[in-house]
Amino acid sequence: LNASKRVQVCLQVIRMQKLFENWKRFLLNESIEDENKNFLISVKNNNGETFAEKFDLSDEGIEQLISIFKPLRNSKILSIAGAGAFGFAFKIDNNNILKLYSRGVDGGEVDHEKYKRMQTRQFSGEGILNEPAIYEVGTARIRDFSGDPINMYFVEMGKVITFKDWVNRNNLDYSQWDEIIYVLFVFYEQNPSPSEVDSKTIMRFVAREYTGDIKALPQGTLLQLIKATVVYYHKNGILKDLHAGNLGVIPSNIEGKEDIFVFFDV
Repeated sequence: LNASKRVQVCLQVIRMQKLFENWKRFLLNESIEDENKNFLISVKNNNGETFAEKFDLSDEGIEQLISIFKPLRNSKILSIAGAGAFGFAFKIDNNNILKLYSRGVDGGEVDHEKYKRMQTRQFSGEGILNEPAIYEVGTARIRDFSGDPINMYFVEMGKVITFKDWVNRNNLDYSQWDEIIYVLFVFYEQNPSPSEVDSKTIMRFVAREYTGDIKALPQGTLLQLIKATVVYYHKNGILKDLHAGNLGVIPSNIEGKEDIFVFFDV
């Protein structure tokens, strides 16, 4: 199957899985909403902050959010997959990632529209492999603890492993690859014209700016990462806020097939 067909088949499978999960929960009368509420108000990220604390939301605000955002009613939160300046990402029990956020790299509404465009492309067969599979997006206007209105957004996306986990799985040196990603960030921050964004140009830039021995890195993996940035840039016209925390990997689990680098929040 070509890339577009693969994306469409994956989306169809996920839709069937979600229908089955919702039917099963209806029969079992599981209290998903109560469990998710408790998670959002009590489980802390690595900075010692809960989701409710991050966005100054009362119990009533969390309940309002759950009543509006369907994934919070249908899927149980299992753990925090990541947390940053703009929101939280959670692992949920259908093996997807649920991101809840209020702001974004360019503002919450801009990021929300970006995810909607990705979803539209993927459902029309025009998606690219270096984007996360987007299954559902939504927005809500609720009130924070002080009674002030706040816009919240969600995106449910396909499961990826973090770049750091992928590096560890492959026994690579995280500090080396973290610097490589920073060098790529610097390249794209210089706002190159599309004609300058090709693998050879970027490889020369990386070889010049990287402080380590570029030849000591797995060249195939390095080129694969660079090519992924090129594809994403030419499709979206932008690639910024690139760092290891915004890079995931879809393992192929098939011998001879390459893993796929996936960019989000960039």
